[in-house]
Amino acid sequence: MFCLTPIGLRVIYNEIRGDPDVNTPKVRVTPLSWIRLTIDNAVHQRELNKEAAAWYETEVSQQEFRRHMYYGRFAIDSYELFKTHSNEEVCRQWNIGEEDLKMTYYKKGASLTPAFVVFVDHSKKSVVVVVRGTFSISDVLIDIDTECEDFVDARIPQGFTRSAREVVSKSGYCINSALSDNPGYGLVITGHSLGAAVAEVLTLGFRIDEEMKEHIPHGTNVECVALAPPPLVSGRQLPFEVRQDIHIYINQHDCVPRLSTGIGKSLVNTLKRRRDDKNIVYLEHPGHINYIYPKDAFNMFSLEDKYCLAAMPSLYFSRNILMLPGMLTQHMSESYRHVMDNVKFQ
Repeated sequence: MFCLTPIGLRVIYNEIRGDPDVNTPKVRVTPLSWIRLTIDNAVHQRELNKEAAAWYETEVSQQEFRRHMYYGRFAIDSYELFKTHSNEEVCRQWNIGEEDLKMTYYKKGASLTPAFVVFVDHSKKSVVVVVRGTFSISDVLIDIDTECEDFVDARIPQGFTRSAREVVSKSGYCINSALSDNPGYGLVITGHSLGAAVAEVLTLGFRIDEEMKEHIPHGTNVECVALAPPPLVSGRQLPFEVRQDIHIYINQHDCVPRLSTGIGKSLVNTLKRRRDDKNIVYLEHPGHINYIYPKDAFNMFSLEDKYCLAAMPSLYFSRNILMLPGMLTQHMSESYRHVMDNVKFQ
């Protein structure tokens, strides 16, 4: 497992080809060099952790974090829970009255609509939409539909926008009815991975898009809790008040929040020794990012299982290609459950 930046990839690629780039250092690929690369990987992780510790502390209070994680756990639970296709099990596990479970779409067959549920949570005075992440081949088809289209005056991958519209077409009346029956309740949309991306699009739509806003009562507060979303938007600086209501959580070296077509093209350019990145469109995250990193950030060999939060700019994720240990496992929903349970505030 190695930490490879674009330059590191180019060095190895050119050495293997026997055609070293004049602008990258001369390196012999030997067993010793691989050992050194492994050591460099550990050192680089330590530097990343030190950098995280130096960032501005998150503005999220402990009370707000607990509230966000209350909703985030619905997104994590959805993978196993939705497999049961049982409304009774959903109500039992989430402590919901049968009359408060307003809609379930567990997804059967090759539908390009992700599974989701809508319910009323009286304890938090909210109507909750939980969108499940990638679980089936048809979900993967949504993930890879990366051609961008216009939405709320921005450019967003059409796989996510079309899925969001499908969710609204199936549940819009139900959401409106639940909110109308409970004046003063807010709308909270949550998801992990693909579910997080669709949740973000739904939030942008309900906040900005005139057509989608018609599906909720005027003045409804809409917010999003997104775990491990991919970069989503380009071409527009979203209103500050909208960005502040999209709460994004990213676990350490999780690769998905760093993946987009722009990153892929940049990697190809690196490997092919191309210099022109002018036509690459990078996608950004549309909300406030809370980065979860190890509490003992200065000790790369620490076994302490505690984590902190740092406020992060989107550019940190949307402009870097990092291949690090944990980049896949730290994306898993259960990994998010683990770190969320072990976040410590000062």
